[in-house]
Amino acid sequence: MCGLGKCRFLIQSIWLYGIAEGELDSGRLTRYNRRTLDAESSKKKIAIRIAQILLIAALLFFIGDRIAGNWNEIKTYDWHVNYPLLALSLVVMLMALFVMSVVLATIFGTFSKSISSAKAFKIAYLSQLGRYIPGKIWQVFGMVYLAGKEGISKTEAITSFTLAQVFATPPAILIVCLYLIFAGNLSIEAFDITVIGFALGAVVLISTIVLLKPSWLRGLINYVLAKFGKDTISFQIRKKSGGKILFTYFIGWNFYGLAFYLFLISVSDFPAGHYFQAVGIFCTAYLVGYWSILTPGGIGVREAVLVLLLAPYFSPGVAAAVAAFARLWSIVGELIASGIALRVK
Repeated sequence: MCGLGKCRFLIQSIWLYGIAEGELDSGRLTRYNRRTLDAESSKKKIAIRIAQILLIAALLFFIGDRIAGNWNEIKTYDWHVNYPLLALSLVVMLMALFVMSVVLATIFGTFSKSISSAKAFKIAYLSQLGRYIPGKIWQVFGMVYLAGKEGISKTEAITSFTLAQVFATPPAILIVCLYLIFAGNLSIEAFDITVIGFALGAVVLISTIVLLKPSWLRGLINYVLAKFGKDTISFQIRKKSGGKILFTYFIGWNFYGLAFYLFLISVSDFPAGHYFQAVGIFCTAYLVGYWSILTPGGIGVREAVLVLLLAPYFSPGVAAAVAAFARLWSIVGELIASGIALRVK
């Protein structure tokens, strides 16, 4: 599944490249709409939209049903909000987001574009607001627009978006396998060993390609672009840069997971000694939510995964409430990041 998720990441990003290229050349969203109508039947578009609505509704019902059905239990649960610790969790989240922006600046550097980490932070966390708009395309448009102001072409911006997703996933999968399964209190028998094997295999394969054969990655991206009838792109990733990007993402995911851990212990009685489990749970839920093409921002998907993985620690109702609070916490952190990004000159 993890390997398939990686391929879907790559193909989705390249598909968005094709759309954004044509759209930005036209300068009008209406032209994109006409091309879409020409390429796809209205029935297919309606079916996809219905599928989105039904999936989100089903996931929200899954969470809401557990909250409503266990409301008395939620009310009597010993909620204890530690405000200083909660504030610290947001600070650590911002640190994680900044680390991720350092990676983006490094990726822009593969095109010989010198962008400061602060400018990369601005590009990343203003455009990220588009994740919550259905369609999975608005974040790309935002990145292209903001990157263009820094002298980065649309092709370079879209390629950077693609590369960021290619690089970000292996470290997160590695954290899930190491922290949640092998080092956690969750029994490995509860997981399909085949899935674990595919996950670790994907990490090794992608990391090896990035570190030893970066030209293969460029060839794969250009192959898919050619299938979509698009011009090939040129970028150069040195082995040292590839290793730096993967390692920095690993650090960034750990910061993000630490922020989630601090959030958990600041609002609930989550065991303080289960840091690794909290990080693994967060990375799993975040990745699955991001892989879900049909749901904007992974809404509903991330929460459903959190409910399932938090089951060893909380009752179903409390787990659902914690998952809902975690979404609000995440949104607050992202809005703070966007507010800071607005102030970057």
